[in-house]
Amino acid sequence: MSVDAQKLMDVTSYFHLLWSDVLQITLSIYFLWAELGPSILAGVGVMVLLIPVNAILAAKSRAIQVKNMKNKDKRLKIMNEILSGIKILKYFAWEPSFKNQVHELRKKELKNLLTFGQMQSVIVFLLYLTPVLVSVITFSVYALVDSNNVLDAEKAFTSITLFNILRFPLSMFPMVISSILQASVSRDRLEQYLGGDDLDPSAICRLDCNFDKAVQFSEASFTWDQDSEATIRDVNLDIMPGQLVAVVGTVGSGKSSLMSAMLGEMENVHGHITIKGTIAYVPQQSWIQNGTIRDNILFGSELDEKRYQQILEACALLQDLEVLPGGDLAEIGEKGINLSGGQKQRISLARAIYQNSDIYVLDDPLSAVDAHVGKHIFNKILGPKGLLKGKTRLLVTHSIHFLPQVDEIVVLGNGTILEKGSYSTLLAKKGSFAKILKTFTKQTGPVEEATGM
Repeated sequence: MSVDAQKLMDVTSYFHLLWSDVLQITLSIYFLWAELGPSILAGVGVMVLLIPVNAILAAKSRAIQVKNMKNKDKRLKIMNEILSGIKILKYFAWEPSFKNQVHELRKKELKNLLTFGQMQSVIVFLLYLTPVLVSVITFSVYALVDSNNVLDAEKAFTSITLFNILRFPLSMFPMVISSILQASVSRDRLEQYLGGDDLDPSAICRLDCNFDKAVQFSEASFTWDQDSEATIRDVNLDIMPGQLVAVVGTVGSGKSSLMSAMLGEMENVHGHITIKGTIAYVPQQSWIQNGTIRDNILFGSELDEKRYQQILEACALLQDLEVLPGGDLAEIGEKGINLSGGQKQRISLARAIYQNSDIYVLDDPLSAVDAHVGKHIFNKILGPKGLLKGKTRLLVTHSIHFLPQVDEIVVLGNGTILEKGSYSTLLAKKGSFAKILKTFTKQTGPVEEATGM
């Protein structure tokens, strides 16, 4: 968007050339008519003939510019994904795959830029050639059309001066045209972005009383883009107040999308979600504002020292605060640049807990912390005896060893619920959950060993 805004700003310097160029061309032709008479029509005819040629070249240039901006958007999007997930990319050695994707997009971009440059070169060549061509043709016609027409020094130098005056507006036209073409593409893109439809919030029903469930999904289907297939499909799920519900599934099964649908961040296809009470959300990628640790946790709320210290201890932050200069008053850089991933995740979790909401949506908050810290956080916060006991908790997790302690497990696959029930019930079914647990056990050892029970 910043590039598009810059293009619109650049075109403003050419606005006055639109009318001044026309005025200069008109006056130049008028005075040339006074000097050379009807012979000037031959030169004007050449200019008129070149107008459709320039129009075709300009239209093609605009089409290329539209394609180029789309390729640029794709490249910037994938570069943002690479930079935000660079650790994962390095862990799995995905650099060659992503490098090839970026290079392919860059090749397309450079190919379009080359074609656009060639088009612009032709436009510039024609518009620089026009005054010379017009001069030669006009003088030739003037001298040949009538034997009485004498091209003396007075007429020749006066006409050449007028042709030179004509040269400037004609030579400026390519830049004006190019700038207007690019600005028109940018204007359309900005208009599409700023005039885009808002998300329809009607699919999320919020109730305060006379409803016995904390969250209810009713035939809920949601998508990230109205033009694509539903990411979450026909989900029916009832979550009672005070329950700890774990959402599990393979990578890409729709766990994070299910949480986003609850928050109203997805397009509704059909069905609805009913929510009773306030929601606190802990994202997978922690969000940290530029300020002190205390400011990040309080997030505008009044300080309750006893509760504040209790949350710091439960989130295993006390030891970190002892190391940091200034303790909880230590300044955090932009996006938490001077904190580790685990510290940022725990501060994000502490902030959500401090808000004392009715429902907690936790998108894999234990993924960025060590195993022993994860166990401490689960026992002190999320578990049956934690700070959030009595609160409704939806926990997206890959930490299978905590699942025996949750009230209900929801197994997702391809955006739909495959199974749901208690830990023992799902094990007895020997379905999708049992397969996930078997895979996990092979990699890490028995569940009892992982939990230390």
